Amino acid sequence: MSQTASSFRQQKYDAGVTRVAMNLEADVIPVSDVERSKQFYQLLGWRLDADDAPAKNVRIVQFTPPALGARLPSAMD
Repeated sequence: MSQTASSFRQQKYDAGVTRVAMNLEADVIPVSDVERSKQFYQLLGWRLDADDAPAKNVRIVQFTPPALGARLPSAMD
């Protein structure tokens, strides 16, 4: 089947469906100095979403880049 025929079938099948572009990326970056890392990302203009310490010697800090309109769900949600 040609790509055109395949595309036409897909369009016909999805005629009443609205497509939404969705991208999600989460990166875990271990650091030796959390406060210094927080300062770095804040200077870049990133929004601080979470700063949690769920257990002894564990700290989770979450930032969202300025290009994203909404906060990503945090690990603590």
